[in-house]
Amino acid sequence: MSPTPPLLYVLYILSLPFLISTFTPSYTLPSTPPTVGILVIDGFSPFHSAYLRDLAVNDYSAGVVNALSPYTARGLRQTADAGEAEDYESHVPPLGDPSKLKAWLDAIPFELVGVFCESDAGLDFSERLSLEVSSAYASFVPPVIVKPPIGCASEGVFLCHERSEAVEASRHLLSQTEWGKFGTPNPSVVLQEYLPGPEFAVDCVSVNGVHKVVAVWSYVKTDAGFGPFAYLSTSLSCPEDDPPVFWDVCRCALSGLDGLSFMNGLSHAEVKLRGDGEPRLVEVNCRQHNANVLPLTKSCVGYDAVEVLAEGYLSGEEGGGGFKEVPPIPGPLRRRGTILHLQCPSSGTVLSLSGLGEISRLPTVVDMDFYEDVFGVGCSVQVTRDIRGDAGWVVFTGGREEVERDYERARE
Repeated sequence: MSPTPPLLYVLYILSLPFLISTFTPSYTLPSTPPTVGILVIDGFSPFHSAYLRDLAVNDYSAGVVNALSPYTARGLRQTADAGEAEDYESHVPPLGDPSKLKAWLDAIPFELVGVFCESDAGLDFSERLSLEVSSAYASFVPPVIVKPPIGCASEGVFLCHERSEAVEASRHLLSQTEWGKFGTPNPSVVLQEYLPGPEFAVDCVSVNGVHKVVAVWSYVKTDAGFGPFAYLSTSLSCPEDDPPVFWDVCRCALSGLDGLSFMNGLSHAEVKLRGDGEPRLVEVNCRQHNANVLPLTKSCVGYDAVEVLAEGYLSGEEGGGGFKEVPPIPGPLRRRGTILHLQCPSSGTVLSLSGLGEISRLPTVVDMDFYEDVFGVGCSVQVTRDIRGDAGWVVFTGGREEVERDYERARE
């Protein structure tokens, strides 16, 4: 497999006007000298990048180069405690100097055959349209979403039903600091069509432009006292649920990857259905979910995104070895899988808790976590507004009827 397409793609994504001094690679290596390896950018997750490193080193005897993107290094420096001496920029490849970059690449003691980026390192380039393009497509058909060009989850996201609300939200955002920047105000705001229909996330793995849908997630949100961005459940979908919708959603996500010339790595695309049933691609995130959905995917689908990516990159076989055997779009699930998001119904001080023990004993519950240090008795809490305000989660797997029964019981 040629290392050129994935490496150039990530270097393009990370090419920011950022001056770098020196960069010393950090390696994760097998017991014997590797001949091939991968580049891991912003690999902080204990269940994504750590999992990939383990697969690379132990299953494929491959090496791993660990590095930071300029975007993440800047964000870490911004949020670092006063007096912290960590020089984050020293972990960034010398992207601003072609000769230094070539020297760095030449110094790596094995061939790079793939890359894995765990952050939104390309956000500096996202959702920024020229005035001409913006004007050509501009319209105001309420309700609309007003949000900053860079953000996290639904931070700074407003659902506006009137023009006056959109103006007020825009003025507020223009006075706020841009995420990941040092005191720089938001240079613009994004006005986005609001689609109230069903919402899906499509997890894909791409190797040399060949895409595989690994999992399709159906989101249920509720605004009953929580606002429009609070998750109620996240469930794995399959063709049996609604074959035309399932296939249309998958094709929409795959066409988006092709349209963006996305070649290598993990992605998850957000797709929503319009009132007429047509899918609409909302966004493509060039990384895996922040949540650890891999065990649930492995249990219900039979494989997960990270192991499929590792096989595509590191098998050493033409076409990616077992990667080519993975179907482009998954078929029936082995078992059903659903995540219930535990929501905090009101703001104030928690006086008592009940029901958690009963939930944990439900037959199809395989894992759960309640954030007791934040939502336990005596804690001061805020009502859940989005996924960052969840009080915990519950994972259900099993037969369809059994999962639905236990899910409804847990909600009670």
